[in-house]
Amino acid sequence: MTSSSRWEALPVELLDMIAGHAQPKDLLELTRTSRQTHVRDCRSQKWLSARCVRKLVVGDLDTKVMLEAALRIAQVAMNKLEFLSAIYFAAKSKSFELFSSIHFPGLRTCLIPLTIATVHFLQRHPNLAKVMVIPVEKEFWPLSIPGVAIPMAHLQSFIGPDIIAEVILPGFRLSHITIGSRFLSHARPIPTIIDAVTGGGAKLGSVHYFVTHWDTALLPSIAANAPSVTFIHVKNQYGTRSFVSSEAFISSVDNAITALQDLKVFQISQRRRGTVQTESLSQELAAEFELVRRWGDRVPALTHCLLPSETTWVRRRGPKVWIPVASANSEAGNAIRRDWLYAALRDSPSLIQEYGLRNTWPRLEGTSIL
Repeated sequence: MTSSSRWEALPVELLDMIAGHAQPKDLLELTRTSRQTHVRDCRSQKWLSARCVRKLVVGDLDTKVMLEAALRIAQVAMNKLEFLSAIYFAAKSKSFELFSSIHFPGLRTCLIPLTIATVHFLQRHPNLAKVMVIPVEKEFWPLSIPGVAIPMAHLQSFIGPDIIAEVILPGFRLSHITIGSRFLSHARPIPTIIDAVTGGGAKLGSVHYFVTHWDTALLPSIAANAPSVTFIHVKNQYGTRSFVSSEAFISSVDNAITALQDLKVFQISQRRRGTVQTESLSQELAAEFELVRRWGDRVPALTHCLLPSETTWVRRRGPKVWIPVASANSEAGNAIRRDWLYAALRDSPSLIQEYGLRNTWPRLEGTSIL
């Protein structure tokens, strides 16, 4: 009897037991060993195929066109993906709603749309490590979540709207969070969301907050709830359309940043309109220079700041040496930043000394140090 015939003589139950100890790459080879595992034995073949699926991208399905029988087959197939670890749904919600009631025991990463089924899907998968919730339908954006809590002790990263962020209970593992705020007419106070996220004991390491207005209570809330954060990015998606000015927001940062002793990167940005004007940018640079030097004194770990002038300030070679880094997006703006830095150094002997350029300044004038 050949080795192939011996293999084919084994009962399906024993084949299942053997396959249960194999790695995914070995399972693929196993299906090629005989007709029994590749063609004839449908039960074994389907089991092996299901075990090999680790990542799934679900496109948008037109439920009006698909036959009811085909939809049932698709749902049955999804139920067999017991080792699926990552699933990504298409932007439209139809395909998600079709399979949102299925439980995937091995699921760790998901990208799902914001619909009325989102909360129930998350509640069925408490072991998720990375969650991305994308609001894609305008009618769902003001969606109200009826007093639920979603325990997620293993969550490490969350990207999604505030309406979902405030109901998750991530536990201590959560390290990265990106939150999008709704329009002012629907949004709750921003600090309320931070309080809710950290209320379960989450230790935030990285915070990205896309806001619709400058909220002066945001930084004090982060400082009080997540003092060990190392990265903060706050972006106002509506630019100057805010009842609180960016200056008032920066003033609130001044009062709170001392509590963030582990902070390395701090970014404040907003949607700007029109071209960069030389005079206004020079004035912004002078004000921001004083800011980053003051913040750098209060937070020794701080090395990078992005501020509303769209300038990234980087600390180099010394505690007070902050350089406005060149941007690839604006040559005109880069020239203004370079000229401003030379003028500031030329007019201040103390700056020349702090930057370590006392003996080299005459030779550096006219060259780029950005």
